Amino acid sequence: MKKISYEKYDAAFTELKRTASDHRIEFYNMDGFGRNSVNMGVNWAGIGTVAPDEATDFAAKIIAAAKAAKEFIYNGYTIEW
Repeated sequence: MKKISYEKYDAAFTELKRTASDHRIEFYNMDGFGRNSVNMGVNWAGIGTVAPDEATDFAAKIIAAAKAAKEFIYNGYTIEW
């Protein structure tokens, strides 16, 4: 398994978080809870009932975030503390 230092991981993760085009969309390392591996995921806040155009716009932002999470450079790596 490939390894990455926490410092390099954190720098890349910080940059990934900056790509979110909406404050209601966030990235999380889903495997980061005690296993030290990287498996990036996306979380978003519910926006309630909205007009179709707003829903379409938000959906496009989620799709873009999902693609960025899937392509995160350190997915599958083990974090070295």
